[in-house]
Amino acid sequence: MVAVLGRCAREHRLSKELQKVQRLLRSVDLDRHTAPPLPPRPSFKLTQRLSPAVIGQLIIDYEAGRTIDELVPQYTLSHGSVVRLLHEHGVAMRNQGLSAEQIAQAAQLYRSGLSVAKIGKLFEVDGTTAWTALKRAGIQMRPRRGGR
Repeated sequence: MVAVLGRCAREHRLSKELQKVQRLLRSVDLDRHTAPPLPPRPSFKLTQRLSPAVIGQLIIDYEAGRTIDELVPQYTLSHGSVVRLLHEHGVAMRNQGLSAEQIAQAAQLYRSGLSVAKIGKLFEVDGTTAWTALKRAGIQMRPRRGGR
């Protein structure tokens, strides 16, 4: 008898909980039909998100010497988005290393005895950039002067 009463009591509690859930669902359904529609999602397309004036200012800032890493938080864009905008608008990128033609010239200069640091200055890049480009091109590098 106790077991039957215990089971009935549990079922009664479950039925009360089920009734609560049903009432809650009804109120949610009512809210869904009476709630105002959600605002449209913002566009992810850069040209729709940014006005031509903003894009123009970004280009001016970059050409004035600001780095991409400085522009990213200012315009709340990703690094890739800033690079893409600059490329799409034909902006010459800074710090792009040496082209294949420049590497060939640098190799010739290096073989003639010019230092990597001087080659870097000639091509307006860091000496390490020139060294890396020459090394990747398969040029046999001389030991450092006064090196270990």
